[in-house]
Amino acid sequence: MQDRPLSTPQGDAAEPQERAGGPVGSGGGSGDRPAPWPAAYARLRERLAQVADLEAAGALLSWDEEVYMPPGGAEARAEQKATIGRLAHELFTAPEVGEWLEELREWEATLDPDSTDAGILRVTRREYERARKVPSELVAELLRAGSQGYHAWVEARQQRRFAPFAGVLAR
Repeated sequence: MQDRPLSTPQGDAAEPQERAGGPVGSGGGSGDRPAPWPAAYARLRERLAQVADLEAAGALLSWDEEVYMPPGGAEARAEQKATIGRLAHELFTAPEVGEWLEELREWEATLDPDSTDAGILRVTRREYERARKVPSELVAELLRAGSQGYHAWVEARQQRRFAPFAGVLAR
C-alpha cells in the first residue's frame, strides 16, 4: 500500500510532519506545535483512505462501463462493481471502526468543533451508524442491479422498446 498525504492542521494536502506520536494533527497541544494524532485517529484515517480508494475504483469502473466497455462485459462488470462495493462497505462497517470512534470521543471533545478533524469524526460517526444498518450483501446486490439496469436501459433505448428494461427495473 502506498503512503497517502494526510491533512495538516492547516488543512492542506502536504505530507504530514512526523513526531514521536505519528503524524501531526489538530490536537490540543501547547506552544506552536500541535499535539500528535491519537493512534486510533491515525488508524481511522488510514481505513477511510482505503475505503475511498475502493470507492474511487468503483467509480472508475462505472465510468469505463459507460464510455469504453464493450457490451459483452456487462455481467462481469456488474460483479466487479458489486465486489468492490461490498468490500468497501465491509471495511467501513468493521467493528474496529466503531471501537476507534468510541475511543476518540474524549479527544474529539477537546477539538474546535469547526476543525477538520472534528468534522471528519462527526461525519464518519454519522455515516458509520447509517452504513451499519445495511447488510454488505444488499450493498453488493444494489450495485449489481444498478449496473445490469444501466445496460438493459441502453439496450431498450436503442431498440425503442421498454420490454428489455422492465424486468431489471422491477428488480
